Amino acid sequence: MNISAQMQQTMSSTEIAALTGKEKGHVHRDIQEQILKGLYEIDNPKMDDIEIKGISVILDNRGYVSEYCLDKEHTLTLITGYDVKMRHAINKRWLELEEGKQAAKPIDPMQVLNDPAAMRGLLLTYAETVIKKDAVIAEQAPKVAALELLSGSEGSLCVRDTANSLGIMPKII
Repeated sequence: MNISAQMQQTMSSTEIAALTGKEKGHVHRDIQEQILKGLYEIDNPKMDDIEIKGISVILDNRGYVSEYCLDKEHTLTLITGYDVKMRHAINKRWLELEEGKQAAKPIDPMQVLNDPAAMRGLLLTYAETVIKKDAVIAEQAPKVAALELLSGSEGSLCVRDTANSLGIMPKII
């Protein structure tokens, strides 16, 4: 491993594969493709002899690449190619930054408590959430009652026979 990779934060190709849901071999292929397509300036494009600032290579005992370690810039370059939504969000944010728009300021709780309009909005949002949850609870009430009947019944009947005697479907969750 490069000494520079030990001193800076990096993400391994194994971590990238786990986070993106891709196979590690495919992540390696994509990193190699970026290198070979000339994204980075290197003297020798052999995969086992890479010296790129921000990318380090770990070789196994046979001399093959077992792991790539990428810094933040190279990790973002790689993964934004995987996800169109992430690429769009990053592009949109850069356009906002270039137009001079600042990121949303954190909300001061004391200021909200002293603002009747803000409090009204928060209470309405909270009330809507409570109403939605009450509807879900009401919808699930018959199922909960049936499961309570099944779980509370003791004796020589199995779950199927108990459900049949209660007149409900003998489904086990």
